[in-house]
Amino acid sequence: VYPDHEKIVGSVITTDGLRAAFLKRANVKSCEVFYPGHYRGYFETEWDILLIEGWFIAIQEFLQVSRNNFPRMKIFYYCLDPLYPGIPSILSFDVDGIITNSKILYETLQLEGIHTEYIMLAADSDSLRPLKSVDQDCGAVYVGAGFQMITEKPELLKMLSDAIPYGLCLFGFGWESTPVLRQSWKGILPRGELANAYSRSKIVLASTIK
Repeated sequence: VYPDHEKIVGSVITTDGLRAAFLKRANVKSCEVFYPGHYRGYFETEWDILLIEGWFIAIQEFLQVSRNNFPRMKIFYYCLDPLYPGIPSILSFDVDGIITNSKILYETLQLEGIHTEYIMLAADSDSLRPLKSVDQDCGAVYVGAGFQMITEKPELLKMLSDAIPYGLCLFGFGWESTPVLRQSWKGILPRGELANAYSRSKIVLASTIK
């Protein structure tokens, strides 16, 4: 999500779901979600845990700055896909442990001696409660960014292309330059419309690899 205009880019379900789960714990006073390039309030607060979900260009610099500013903070990386950003990149991160929903990645990192926990994805059951009153006018829906994801995630383009005959509804940045998907692209999804978009679809597509 880009918070300045509340448009969905990628892992809103994961980040919002984890935040909701943390805030239900009696021993958690505060939990905030920050986005690449949007860190207002981050360096003004003394955090105990930093959980990074997903990869972004400046992740190494952000890890270094976080270590310098919060030497006692524990840092964990949540990886949804063993191919993105790739195991060599993951092993280079200065983190205290890895969290993943990929059994393949979990087993691989355990063999590498990396402290790893297997935890399924979280979702905020309040904001993402299925809407029964909407018509299912999409055969399949995918919400996420295009751009370099098309090359970084080799199965993504094929999965979306295969879904076109079934009525694909595609939301996110960076798809307008992909001709085969242009007719399926519905633009940028407002954050508050995620539950509606999923409820309208018979199938929800995801690019997480097992």
